Amino acid sequence: MKRLLATTLMVVTGSIALSLQTAVGQDLEDSALLARLQSGGLVLLFRHGKTGPDSDRPDAVSGRYALDGSAKERQAAYFDCDRQRNLSDEGREELRQVAEAMREIGLVIGKALSSPMCRTRETAWLLVGQVTPADALIGPDNAGRRRLVSTVPADGSNRVLVSHGYIVGSLVPQPERPDARGQIVRGYAHVLEPLGDGEFRVLAELGPDDWTRLAAIK
Repeated sequence: MKRLLATTLMVVTGSIALSLQTAVGQDLEDSALLARLQSGGLVLLFRHGKTGPDSDRPDAVSGRYALDGSAKERQAAYFDCDRQRNLSDEGREELRQVAEAMREIGLVIGKALSSPMCRTRETAWLLVGQVTPADALIGPDNAGRRRLVSTVPADGSNRVLVSHGYIVGSLVPQPERPDARGQIVRGYAHVLEPLGDGEFRVLAELGPDDWTRLAAIK
């Protein structure tokens, strides 16, 4: 399911290193991953939680198309939750499950950034109780995204990033358990080890039940 130290990604156009698999058992993988999460210095890249049906309003916006127009118009669209597809009750409950597991693990979060859309901001709030909107997690700022996933967080903390399926896919193009569209499942996260200079290593792909399992390790 997850491969500790399994994939090294060079986050530059067209450059993805070959995957390397370790021959360790599931229990050892979980224990090693738990210790790595508790030691800090990682990036947790989430796709937002499960959502309800699209808005029926003719002027509804999505992450891709909210970029059209002036900066003022974009911000108005980003923060108008009535014009967006928002988290469902099921999605919120799953995120609360993850948040509880993260607390039990003892994860130290330094900063949480998200796309400015309502569903991503709410996802971050439910996970860690804080959020700073970042246009790099919705728009075409590839260099900004590379910095966010490849720069080591300060003081032993972990950085939480929440974005959309197409943004996560631009960084980690091959999820281990993709949804029907080939994207990471809503509410799932990639645990990344930043290596600097636009590089990072994927340590694991975690869904709500995976977080709960890790939190139960004694």
